[in-house]
Amino acid sequence: MWAWILGVFLLISPWASAQSPLGNTVSIRIPPVAYLRPEGARGEAASVLELGAGPHAVRLVANTRWTLLVEVWGEALVDSRPLAEGLHLLTGQGSLTLTVWVPPEGRVRLRVEVGLHTPPQPPGGAFSEHGPLDPSQ
Repeated sequence: MWAWILGVFLLISPWASAQSPLGNTVSIRIPPVAYLRPEGARGEAASVLELGAGPHAVRLVANTRWTLLVEVWGEALVDSRPLAEGLHLLTGQGSLTLTVWVPPEGRVRLRVEVGLHTPPQPPGGAFSEHGPLDPSQ
């Protein structure tokens, strides 16, 4: 009886170890995420924010590379940098906190996208810029 059990064990044992070798690694794929949220705000995060007149602190949270499209009507300041009317592209990686000041009669739309972005062809008078902000700030 012991010989039979030992024979079955020897037949099954190599097969079991071949199915689950000790050198296996498990990889988890985390989907890229990027979203915008006004600082201190609760509730849902958004991929697009419309900002009216006044100062705004906005948090961009990301676990990947992102492109932030800043569409300005009138003028605006983004982290003390003046932006003229038009479309501006900011790229980076990881999270970032922005301070946006929109003067009266002005308006700003922020839209975040994941990954590298091919600049759109903006209408006349608009232009794009790449990488003016440092996400490590």
